[in-house]
Amino acid sequence: MGRRSPHSVITAAVLTSLAATAVLGQRRTPLGGGPFGARGGRGQTSICDGGRRIERRAYLFADTKKRLEYDVFVSSRVNKQAPAPLVIALHGQNQPPDSVLRCVTDLAEAGGYIVAAPTGYSLDGWYGIADRVLPGTKPANLAALSEKDVMNVLDAMRRDYNVNSGRIYLLGQSMGGGGALYLGTKYHDLWAAVGASAPAAGGLPFSILEQATEVPMVLVQGDADDNVSPERTRQWAEQMRALRMTYEYHELRGVGHREAIAVGAPQIFAFFDRHSKADR
Repeated sequence: MGRRSPHSVITAAVLTSLAATAVLGQRRTPLGGGPFGARGGRGQTSICDGGRRIERRAYLFADTKKRLEYDVFVSSRVNKQAPAPLVIALHGQNQPPDSVLRCVTDLAEAGGYIVAAPTGYSLDGWYGIADRVLPGTKPANLAALSEKDVMNVLDAMRRDYNVNSGRIYLLGQSMGGGGALYLGTKYHDLWAAVGASAPAAGGLPFSILEQATEVPMVLVQGDADDNVSPERTRQWAEQMRALRMTYEYHELRGVGHREAIAVGAPQIFAFFDRHSKADR
């Protein structure tokens, strides 16, 4: 799809089950729960159970001397000699970093992707969207620290792997979807495309898109979402259309808030597959 081809899509989808195990550090550890009941160990229960070969890592965040965790999945199709596409995946509020990662491992495996999921400093840091952080929250600069953690993890992945600089993607669910819109526009020169699932972006003005009209974006939203208004996400899509951006909007019939990423991930990765910075 070309730079000047606005595109809106309405789709229905069926929630499917994923089952797997995960690698935590260097140990292969089965993750319990049913098809939609695996726990990542931090925050609430994940909606997906695609946890195989997820590696939990950590680094020292220099600003606060705090040890921050992030999760990584590397497709078995990644060849160290060839640059690989990278996805930065942002979790929802009070969800563990791997909550989004678990929903995309099958797709990442098939597409030859590396995926990294930062903590965002805390599970409610909002990735730089200061207006969404509750008054009185400590540290006072939590939003800025959350944003910096994401960018630190991106830098670490680019150091540790042979990453294709023309195929670096950003996606997020709920709070992470809002973060994807915010960081996707602020650092628009980095991303080949951005995906936002049920984006909790109430603190963001639509005008942020004006600085990133060259970035292809895909939105997925359940029409049964009682947390993020489908109408609000439709307005983001309408603004993208008005700016003549390359975009897709997928509205998922009968899908609620937490399920949006599990159902919408195939549309997001299909969109990523079709877009690189070299195509612009």
